[in-house]
Amino acid sequence: MKTLILLVSIIFQCISCELIFAQQENLISKDSNKPLKMGFGVDLLDFNIYGGGMRCCFILPVDIYQFRIEPEVYFDREKAKDRLIKQYSVGLSCYRLVDLKIINLLPGGTVIYRNYKQEFGQLDEDSKSITFGPIIGAEYFFIDNFSIGINLGLVFEFLKTDEWSDETLNFKNITTESGLRIRFYFL
Repeated sequence: MKTLILLVSIIFQCISCELIFAQQENLISKDSNKPLKMGFGVDLLDFNIYGGGMRCCFILPVDIYQFRIEPEVYFDREKAKDRLIKQYSVGLSCYRLVDLKIINLLPGGTVIYRNYKQEFGQLDEDSKSITFGPIIGAEYFFIDNFSIGINLGLVFEFLKTDEWSDETLNFKNITTESGLRIRFYFL
């Protein structure tokens, strides 16, 4: 069921981006018609959904004509005395590339799976979530292969957590998400 929701969400977001920007083909420059462009980057998120603070995830932007597919991976492990915190996330963002000469506008959507586990002595907590929603980004190229950009999104999260009391709780959240993305293109 989760896989079906994930696939339907990705397909819906890609189709909606194409329909929204189908009338703006005259804004696309000839340079953005390269068949393939790949890179590596980091996303410095301004929050961590489970505990606040800055976090950094790795991204792999792949541009195919006027579209970008951007997988992302995040991992964190903290240990102090008898407390262990492990969390990871994997996600996929899909964008439509709109070249506005000075910046690239990136409307699209994202889907992220997150897993958080905390062990504290005999107590433990395990949380899993699926997050998806529309996002918009912009990137500015300092040189041909290096860009800096931002992402803003309104995301929906379905969270399942097993608390220390052995009770399973289900949450549905709507929240904003933002990040600073630094990308280097090597192809």
